[in-house]
Amino acid sequence: MTETFRYRLLILGAILIAQGLLVVGQLARWQILSHALLAQKVHSIQSQPREIEPHRGMILDCNGHILAIEDFTYRVTASPKWVQDPEGVAEELALWVPEPKMKLRETLSGDAPYALLAKGLSPRAAQAIEDLDLGGIQISAEVSRFYPEDSLAGHLLGFVNADGQGFGLEKHYCELLKGQPGQRWAAWDPLGLVRDLPPRDGADLYLAMDYLLQYQVEQELARGISESGATGGTAIVMDPRTGAVLAWASYPAYDPNLFPELASTDPRLFVDPAISKQYEPGSVVKILTMAAALDSGLVSSMTAMQDSGAIEIGGQIIRNWDGKGHGVVSMVDVLALSLNVCAAQLSTKMGSQAFYEYLRAFGLGEKTGIDLSGEIEGRLKQPGDADWTEAELGVNSFGQGMAVTPLQLISAVAAVANQGRLMRPYVVAAWTQDGRLQFTKPTLVRQVVSPASAGQLTEMLVQAVQRQAPKALVRGYRVAGKTGTAQIPIPGGYHPEQTIASFVGYLPAESPRIVVLVKIDKPKSSVWGGDVAAPVFSRIAERTCYLLDIPPQAALLARSR
Repeated sequence: MTETFRYRLLILGAILIAQGLLVVGQLARWQILSHALLAQKVHSIQSQPREIEPHRGMILDCNGHILAIEDFTYRVTASPKWVQDPEGVAEELALWVPEPKMKLRETLSGDAPYALLAKGLSPRAAQAIEDLDLGGIQISAEVSRFYPEDSLAGHLLGFVNADGQGFGLEKHYCELLKGQPGQRWAAWDPLGLVRDLPPRDGADLYLAMDYLLQYQVEQELARGISESGATGGTAIVMDPRTGAVLAWASYPAYDPNLFPELASTDPRLFVDPAISKQYEPGSVVKILTMAAALDSGLVSSMTAMQDSGAIEIGGQIIRNWDGKGHGVVSMVDVLALSLNVCAAQLSTKMGSQAFYEYLRAFGLGEKTGIDLSGEIEGRLKQPGDADWTEAELGVNSFGQGMAVTPLQLISAVAAVANQGRLMRPYVVAAWTQDGRLQFTKPTLVRQVVSPASAGQLTEMLVQAVQRQAPKALVRGYRVAGKTGTAQIPIPGGYHPEQTIASFVGYLPAESPRIVVLVKIDKPKSSVWGGDVAAPVFSRIAERTCYLLDIPPQAALLARSR
């Protein structure tokens, strides 16, 4: 063995010994000196679980028809610097994504590391793009909310975005619908099992609404708006016995599936006019004024009153809608002829304290407490308020100088239909909880007027409809109700031409099962509620009676043939 070889062997041995000592030293450091730190790091990794997202609950109608459900959609992204032929790739993608080819080509020609090309794509479109096998293009799935009936009940269902902001049921019941996330740890327990905490999926909501009825109501409302040349409107159907909302429609409507796109163009569409916009209701409030007068003992259905055609209250002259005086009239005449002067006499004779106590008891000026987001209180000025004047006592009696939501008004009239009992309105009839179905219990808010007063008023309203609003009649049923033609406030007074035409009524009068409100905004064909809103009420009420199997009176049916 040469000296050179022996020298090299010694050097190699020294290197191996040094490496061995280094390894032993590191092991000693980790096992002895830094054992606690290492154990803490491992424990930290093991104790930081990954969140497991729950499934959001469905929303269904009363018969189990799905109105909102989770669905998978797909997004297309790109890494432009890896796209070799921007022109060709843009041309192929343009067949499957909603973006124009020019915009796609511009995006793909850039040097950004990442670009979103489209989202919300269907499985078919995603698979087609995947099959193209385009370099630099990626497809990924994401969970989204899907509304199978598109715009049907859009205002009612609403939506909620990733930040928890939204409208309607999706917003109000967000916590219940979204469920609770689970957790998954990176470590195993001593038995070799992963320590998972499974997610708790969101509850399913069952509405009191029947989607077939909802469809009919939306169609009839849209027809009434189109035929009258109106700008919009609202229709609500409610069960007066429970407060359950059976249909809920406003126009213009929107499709919740499209809310991300609509949000950047016209977010006002999301505001629900049924609970989030107020208006002066006009003469339909005479139902409440008359209920208060009857219940307080001021008048009965047989009481006569002098109508001079004009009355001064608080320095303001109040006149009838036709500018005429009608002499001696009955209480039925007051409703049938919709006499402002007589309604003002009733409120002033009751006095402000009693009159406003009744209006408040009917729920005006306060939220109904319905299970929807975005409800407002309306406006009912009272003595003691800085802007209240004595004239308010007169004009409030026929629905001027106050503001209500459609929901407040139909709830108040429903109390008359329900023997004077005001119920809290609700939309969700039942929901799942821990695999069991829980039901909403109807809630009595208060007894507003006596059953006797409510029954007497119902008979008066039946006669008023027959005389004043024949277009609201429904063949085979006795209808109790009232028209409304409200002027629209503008700075300095009221608009000389534009009105809000409405009708609210209930049937069958002898045992009310439904109450229906129809409100038409700024109609052009006629300004009167009896001409514009009453026919829409009649068609909605007729279809509701058919779908809910509410039997007509045989005698009335025979008489109308």
